[in-house]
Amino acid sequence: MKKIFVCSPYSGGTDSIELNVAFAQEVCRVLVKHGYAPFAPHLFYPQFLDDLNEEQRAAGLNCGIAWLDTCDEVWVFGPQSKGMKMEVILAERRGKPVKYLDVHNWRDSFGKTKAIVTESVKR
Repeated sequence: MKKIFVCSPYSGGTDSIELNVAFAQEVCRVLVKHGYAPFAPHLFYPQFLDDLNEEQRAAGLNCGIAWLDTCDEVWVFGPQSKGMKMEVILAERRGKPVKYLDVHNWRDSFGKTKAIVTESVKR
């Protein structure tokens, strides 16, 4: 099973953290559905580290980078935040394949705009 490092916005970009988390969750669901093992550090580390605390944010980013080294590929979704750009640069320096995937917007039953991965995720 191919391990995919999911690189998508968390606090950066134009959307709220809530929408960015929903986006990353949907990305991970689609990847699992298609037989991949995703890891999205921004869904894990903010559970116990404060992203607004500079020291804790740096610790979370460093932990995510440690996991990046164990993944087979880095897949980039959505507009790149400062943290995402750093992850992509490190992935490229370490020889990890980096893929940029298409996304499109859709509205859920509550009228909130979310993003979902297009069928380009299929192998």
